[in-house]
Amino acid sequence: LNTGKIIWNYKGDRPNFYAGAGATGEGKVFIKVTNSNQLQKMTEGFIYALDEANGKLLWKYQTKEQITHSNPVFAEGKVFVGDESGAVYAIDATTGKLLWRQQLDASQIHSSPAYNGGVIYVGTETLDEGVRKSTKGSYMYALSAKDGKVLWQFQSDFRSYEFPNLIHGTPAVLDGTLYFGSENGWFYALNKDN
Repeated sequence: LNTGKIIWNYKGDRPNFYAGAGATGEGKVFIKVTNSNQLQKMTEGFIYALDEANGKLLWKYQTKEQITHSNPVFAEGKVFVGDESGAVYAIDATTGKLLWRQQLDASQIHSSPAYNGGVIYVGTETLDEGVRKSTKGSYMYALSAKDGKVLWQFQSDFRSYEFPNLIHGTPAVLDGTLYFGSENGWFYALNKDN
């Protein structure tokens, strides 16, 4: 941070290695990785754990589908992320083993999870795959960080096909309130507990 000098770099362990955003914790750097830099060509998703001191690969975990937008978050010794299958994952930060996977009622998850007080908050996107439009709900979920149990869900309002209710951004929590926006142009403030 003081000099900008490169301490180490990691070029990947596969030919199609495209690293994205990361999180840190327990002396590790957790990076989301895909097999392409073009959305339409992404077919695989991984979380890589690298040693913060030297960049050595410690473990990697492959999600069911690609991780296009959701960025990992580290908390409670776990790495949390969502993928294009509509699932949220909790991966053991030490071993890289899956601790739980919660399949949500969603087409995909582009929101990055947020952590607060033992709870993971994440938004979902729901689309009709045939016409890419839907009046189905997109939700903000509260999940137990311990086991992935759904604590509550809130459906964003549907206005019209021109204003989809997709929850794309990362939520924020402050003083008991959960804040997030959806692509219908509305901004929400919810009680974080219910």
